[in-house]
Amino acid sequence: MVRVEGRPVHVLARGSGRPVVLLHGNGSLGEEIFRSFASVPGWRWIAPDRPGYGGSAPLPLGRTDPLSLARWLGHFLDALGLEEAILVAHSLSAGAALCLAATRPRRLSGLLLIAPFCRPTPQDWKPALRLVSAPVWGAPLRPMLPPLARLARRPILRTLMKPNAVPPWLRDFPIEKALRPRAVLTAGAELRRFNRGMGAAESRLRVDLPVTVLQGLADRTAEADWHLPWIEARAPRLRTIRLAGVGHALHHAAPDAVLEALADLARPAAGSGGRACACGGLPHKGPGSSGQEIVL
Repeated sequence: MVRVEGRPVHVLARGSGRPVVLLHGNGSLGEEIFRSFASVPGWRWIAPDRPGYGGSAPLPLGRTDPLSLARWLGHFLDALGLEEAILVAHSLSAGAALCLAATRPRRLSGLLLIAPFCRPTPQDWKPALRLVSAPVWGAPLRPMLPPLARLARRPILRTLMKPNAVPPWLRDFPIEKALRPRAVLTAGAELRRFNRGMGAAESRLRVDLPVTVLQGLADRTAEADWHLPWIEARAPRLRTIRLAGVGHALHHAAPDAVLEALADLARPAAGSGGRACACGGLPHKGPGSSGQEIVL
């Protein structure tokens, strides 16, 4: 546990060396993304429960928009004493990651976005989530979710992993912890404030850091044709990698591709005067470069 702006934050960490901060998506936990990153010499994985999830206290009411989360993330790096880190963000947390990279670029040496959901998007109705996350009407329903999730763990995980299989390291994931009442309220609040928050930020959002995007071509949650052009217009040093047959949970379906992209992202920083990267054991294709790459 660490304290960020006076509030407790639960953090998982493994390894030593170059720090990589792992940000989970909407309605998840640090443990979920943490499980997909195996120990690698020379790397230190750091996965917080974002505010309002797991063991981390929520932010004040109204501060669940991407810019507020980016400010929180900067304070989180301060609390850990990290002068510089690589940031890995999955799904909805990509918005906050891009905002941090644009406003405090010296704190990051690179940005790896996994299945990024960052462009203001017409929202699905999602009546079930709207109901259970409603502050008043959902109150009697939210305590029922964790025990139901425990009983339905396997079908829930299969749905989250579609069209890919549930990997061994995720089969016993405590989905009930991700559906505690406070987390459900946070997930709903993030979704409600996302479009307005990113809409307010997008006109001045420019990221001059190296950015790599990993996108599954079977992803129906964050579709590449909608989100990638938006990122390309704001990140001139962008590299995209698309994976055929991979859905939204790309870090679980193709963890080797994630490590490979991370190694390539770190290498240019080491070659331009940054801290050297001990990439022991990481697969790679060579120096990072601009442009797009299709991985079949």
